[in-house]
Amino acid sequence: MARDQGCNDDPRVRQRLAQLYSLTQIGRYTSMRSKAAKAQGKAPGPEANTAKLMMSRITRLSRDLGLEIIGPYGMLAGKDAPHHGMLQEMALFAPAVSIYGGSDEVQKNIIGERILGLPKEPGPDKSTPFRELKVGTQG
Repeated sequence: MARDQGCNDDPRVRQRLAQLYSLTQIGRYTSMRSKAAKAQGKAPGPEANTAKLMMSRITRLSRDLGLEIIGPYGMLAGKDAPHHGMLQEMALFAPAVSIYGGSDEVQKNIIGERILGLPKEPGPDKSTPFRELKVGTQG
C-alpha cells in the first residue's frame, strides 16, 4: 500500500512499517507461548494479558499508519476508497479492540497486581453498598 501511494521511500513510514512488523511478530510469538502452555495443561500466565495489550497496540498502529499512508483518501469509503475502504473500516473498529475482552486499563491492573505483585489501587471496600459509592470526580 505504501508503494502504491508512493511513500515507501519516506523514512518515517518505513520506520513505522518496521515497527508494525516487529510488534506483529512479537505478538505471534507471545500467542505461541500461550498456546504451548495450554497444550501442556498449564494455567494461563501473563501471556494472555500481554497478548491482549499487544493486539490493541498493533491495531492502533495499523489504523494510524494506514490512514497516514493513504492521506486524504482516508475520507472516502467503500468502493471509492483505496482497497475498497478496508482501512476506513479498521479505523472505525480500532477502539473496540482496546475495550472487548477486558479493557486495556483492566489488563494493565491485572498485570500490575497479579503478575508484578503491585498493591491494588486505592478504592472503597468491596462491601460498600452501591448507593454509598462516590460518583464522578467530586469528593
